[in-house]
Amino acid sequence: MADMPAEVSANPPAPRPAAGRGLDMSFLVGFGSLPIVRQIGLMIGLAASVALGVAVVLWSQDEEYRPLTGVVSARQTNEVAEVLSSSGIPHRLDPASGMLLVPAERIHEARMKMAGANVVDGSQMGFELLDQEQGFGVSQFMEVARYRRSLEGELARSIASLNSVHNARVHLAIPKRTAFVRDQRKATASVTLALAPGATLDGDQVQAVMNLVAGAVPELSPEDVAVVDQRGALLSRKDEDPALERTERQLAYIQRLEAKLQEKVANILTTVAGPDRFRAEVNADVDFTTVEETEESYDPEQSVLRSEQNLEESRTGGNLAAGIPGALANQPPGGGVAPETAEQAVGAPGAAARPEQTRIQSTRNFEVDRTISHTRHQAGQVARLTVSVVLDDVRPGGAAADAEGDQPAWSDAELERVSALVKTAVGFREDRGDTVTVMSSPFVLGEVDPVEASPFWMEPWFLELMKQVLGAIIVLLIVIVLLRPLFRNLSDAGESIRNHKNMALQAQAAAAGGGAVAGQLGSDRKLESVRTLVHEQPETVARVVKQWTLGNE
Repeated sequence: MADMPAEVSANPPAPRPAAGRGLDMSFLVGFGSLPIVRQIGLMIGLAASVALGVAVVLWSQDEEYRPLTGVVSARQTNEVAEVLSSSGIPHRLDPASGMLLVPAERIHEARMKMAGANVVDGSQMGFELLDQEQGFGVSQFMEVARYRRSLEGELARSIASLNSVHNARVHLAIPKRTAFVRDQRKATASVTLALAPGATLDGDQVQAVMNLVAGAVPELSPEDVAVVDQRGALLSRKDEDPALERTERQLAYIQRLEAKLQEKVANILTTVAGPDRFRAEVNADVDFTTVEETEESYDPEQSVLRSEQNLEESRTGGNLAAGIPGALANQPPGGGVAPETAEQAVGAPGAAARPEQTRIQSTRNFEVDRTISHTRHQAGQVARLTVSVVLDDVRPGGAAADAEGDQPAWSDAELERVSALVKTAVGFREDRGDTVTVMSSPFVLGEVDPVEASPFWMEPWFLELMKQVLGAIIVLLIVIVLLRPLFRNLSDAGESIRNHKNMALQAQAAAAGGGAVAGQLGSDRKLESVRTLVHEQPETVARVVKQWTLGNE
């Protein structure tokens, strides 16, 4: 055992190769010494680490993508994708919604490219279909179908232009007219609406859509138009009570009227009391009764003579016919009498008096002053207004401000002036029974936290920077925590195996009589080599000594 150092150092360790090549060889030797299962697991872990690093780098440099189109058909999506690809604009398809996404900074450019290529988001072909070449041999049925399709597209575009509607589809059922059928079928239409997120349509808007479609199709009634939204809810209900619909419209009219009057009062009080220093409410009683009145009046004091007719008749007769009608009464008169005889006859006491008749008749027609008035009172007349105003006792600033900067409470004279302003603003009428109440009272206002500016770490540029820094940190952690220890362990294992082989070869050479080589080295160099080897790789030296011991036995 005394010759062990000399035998070990008979062949000194070869000089270490270059760092890169030694690391590669040590890594390969260490990797080859592992069992096949650990080799496969090591390769899978290494691939996963590299993939994770690449994903982190791509995530840190990923651009913000925004939707370019809504939910459209596959054909339209393909057309838009072709336009973007030909324009060199990167795009991707959202797997959840099916919408095309483009970088946020190039979304306007993409929309311009779409418009230039006549590709409109969610649009349908309108009357452009009629501009296409039809060719020869096109039947009348195809011409009618193409016109109906173009009309459906134009109506869909018009409906989709509404603010609450994202997309629309229109289907028209127009029967063919013929002179040989007495009972003609009526035209009908169906409208499918894709409303914008959070948007709804009220009854008036739905009725407007129905009237829009009915006005574009001949002999189509609005009642024959069905409107459905994307959730399958029927918007054009026909079984609602007309009285209930009328009541809803009346309530909506009252609310609009009250809001308008309240806005007028607020505009007046804001300049007087300041913002948030008053509260005003308006209640309007509206009469929706329609009244028609017809009145006819006469004024006897203002009569006018229209026409007058006077008739005066005087008759003096001789022997008038008298007696019993017949032949005796119809005797001719007697002969004439000379004047002397007549005078004597008149003056004679026994002569009979001649009859005389006088008649005066007057007819006057007067025009009496007559007035006929027809009055129709429209529905929606304001029957009564009630206005309530509360002013805050504390008024900020002013010439009469106290030490705390607030003015004293409102005086009675000031309240009267405010009341007069409110009456003028709402159109106060005492004959209707309108009332306006103005009073002052201290307000209990909740404290509102001031709106602070967003910190710098909430800014988009900082979030983008932190994303890149975080990606770099994750990549460094992957290299330091996973890859570096892995390569180091494999390199150390490979180095140990290689040193073990070298020492085994040196031991075999010493046992075979390699004393000549060993004698060429100085004793100091031998001892230094053995000490270095024992210090750096004690386990390897121990295994070699153990092999020698077993071999000697």
